Amino acid sequence: MKTLWTFGDSFTFGWGLVEHKWHTEAAKRYLDKYVDSSKDKPWPNLLADKLNVKLENHAENGLSNYDIIDRIIEQTPNIKKGDYVVVCKSFSGRMRFPINETEWELFTSGEILQTLEDKLDSHLIDLVGMEKFKTLIDYEYHFAHHPLYKQRQDKIINHLIYTLQEINEISGSHITSINELRPKDGIETVTNHTNWDIEDYHPSVNGHRAIAKLIHSNLMNDKREFLI
Repeated sequence: MKTLWTFGDSFTFGWGLVEHKWHTEAAKRYLDKYVDSSKDKPWPNLLADKLNVKLENHAENGLSNYDIIDRIIEQTPNIKKGDYVVVCKSFSGRMRFPINETEWELFTSGEILQTLEDKLDSHLIDLVGMEKFKTLIDYEYHFAHHPLYKQRQDKIINHLIYTLQEINEISGSHITSINELRPKDGIETVTNHTNWDIEDYHPSVNGHRAIAKLIHSNLMNDKREFLI
């Protein structure tokens, strides 16, 4: 049986629809109050059903594009001829940094530039110390969001998908990003779904249905379409 392989961050993992170790209070409230777990699923599950294939979802909350790249590389030997691959890129400015010999920690917010004053109450200071923490914040503020980083990340992801097409002979692929999967194209957010009861930009249960429909249409109309 063919497999759908999906890679991304919380938009692909299913924030608010799936339990997770980083589940925030808002996500828990959305899950408990607005989600019917028997039918409300993240878009990768819905897309796999539409394609009638198995699902391998390697997304996780808080991943950076370099984390996503790592996971694509790790799974490349397992991706077979005829499979489908969908990548939903994160914020190009999101970064994780090592805090010891084996662990990484998310320091940069990704979308919003932050100053040291904004983050002085962060628990991350205890992990690395104030001097290193200041360095990370300065890096985020001055460099992390530069468009050249986005260009580099896009280039790597495009090459990996091209390789999967040519070497692994996958049936179809699609690259999108969380910036593209915003309220446009009928993709409802949690904020809109709850009428501002829960303020969050992640896709609602209806948003996930719309994303699955949109990506399915792109896969069927042009199996090698790239949306950057």
